[in-house]
Amino acid sequence: PYKIIETTHTSTYDVNQKLLLVIRSDWNESSNEWTLSSKIEYAYDDYGNVILDANSYWDDAVNDWVILLKREHIYDENGNLTMGNWYHLDTGSGLLVGDYQFEYVYNQYNNRSLSIEYVWDYDINDWILDNKGYYYYSGTTSVSEVFECPVSVFPNPVKNELFINQVAKGIIQCNLFS
Repeated sequence: PYKIIETTHTSTYDVNQKLLLVIRSDWNESSNEWTLSSKIEYAYDDYGNVILDANSYWDDAVNDWVILLKREHIYDENGNLTMGNWYHLDTGSGLLVGDYQFEYVYNQYNNRSLSIEYVWDYDINDWILDNKGYYYYSGTTSVSEVFECPVSVFPNPVKNELFINQVAKGIIQCNLFS
């Protein structure tokens, strides 16, 4: 007895050996032939960063590929990921709709300083803010003096995380990561 291979993948690469395309085919026993199933397409910028990742399935009814998921990315001149847009297929409309979007800003040392994330709001058909984060970096690794107000700072010296707890009004806890 022998086992019939039920699935095959065909991959295409560019001259730099970057993966461009993967097509999956499934064995159809009733027609005794390979039938298209799914594909993943990739595109890259001049520095080799993935700027497009699109997943599709083969639709026999229209005899064409239908995109299920699409992710687009933008990088700055330093190779930092600065923006991303993710979409998925809305089966009701047959259109790609927004899923997730983000923007990243970096400081002069290529450390992320701002992160803004959005999600798609189906009621207004637009992106809405989901999360916004600011990142701060410091060369300080220890605190030599703690002020007389009720504040606790630990550990001292700091290695990876510095915790500052304040009982008074205002900030209750602040975590700084270096």
